[in-house]
Amino acid sequence: LDWRVDLGTILDRHGGKVAVQGNLDPTLLHADPERIRAEVGRIATRIGGRPGHIWNLGHGILPDIPVAHAQAFVAAAKAAGDESVRGT
Repeated sequence: LDWRVDLGTILDRHGGKVAVQGNLDPTLLHADPERIRAEVGRIATRIGGRPGHIWNLGHGILPDIPVAHAQAFVAAAKAAGDESVRGT
């Protein structure tokens, strides 16, 4: 799912019927890890515990992204997914 599409709207319309993947702006991985975690948190809030979201970028990863920033995204997405599964 492209990062310019409102994830909440898509999940409201199709949640539970189809899975959606993505929604994080790939250029955000140029930002510091704290900003990356904050954006993952914002997306997690939009998901609101609804099933059917697969964490990913809204497009491919850019070649100049620092590895530590990609790792920060993966860790934050995993934590957000774990919280969603636990219902916290």
